[in-house]
Amino acid sequence: MAELVTDYLEGALPLHRRLAVNLHLFRCPACTRYFDQMRRTIALLRRIRPPAPPEAVEEAVLRRLADARAGIDQEGHDRGGAAEP
Repeated sequence: MAELVTDYLEGALPLHRRLAVNLHLFRCPACTRYFDQMRRTIALLRRIRPPAPPEAVEEAVLRRLADARAGIDQEGHDRGGAAEP
């Protein structure tokens, strides 16, 4: 039953499998508790926002993107024009 929890909670199971899981959950308090715990865990995880990258990393990425657009390689050498899209 545990292998079906994600597909069940995301609504990805075919109807016949979903009905079978529903019947099992109706009869099995242990699985019902497990599914409820997973439902709450998934809801909490969806609320977490990834941390912002350190400013130095963001600046380095933006600089490399600008250099690539200007045709400059990582060593600072001009490649003779803008990079291909």
